[in-house]
Amino acid sequence: MPKFCPNCGSKLVYEMAKFCSECGFRLSPPEDKEELEDLVEDIEEEVKIRIEKPIYDLGKKLEEFVEKILNVQGFKTNCRVRLSGKSGAKHEIDIL
Repeated sequence: MPKFCPNCGSKLVYEMAKFCSECGFRLSPPEDKEELEDLVEDIEEEVKIRIEKPIYDLGKKLEEFVEKILNVQGFKTNCRVRLSGKSGAKHEIDIL
């Protein structure tokens, strides 16, 4: 069993994983009904892990990904910029 996903290159969390936890790439096809049931259990476990991931970390990854896209398109970006509003209150802009 490979230690890294052949599709995205991410390190595999579980040695016997059927799918990559990062990109969802199928690492090995199911062979029979029992293996298919195991596959369903693995997917359910992966879903639990993804749900339990802290929202802050997911938001931070989203910001980084959007910033990369904008940079590739030729835009200059700044992350987590604090601007003063008309009332003087500070407002944080994730990507400017």
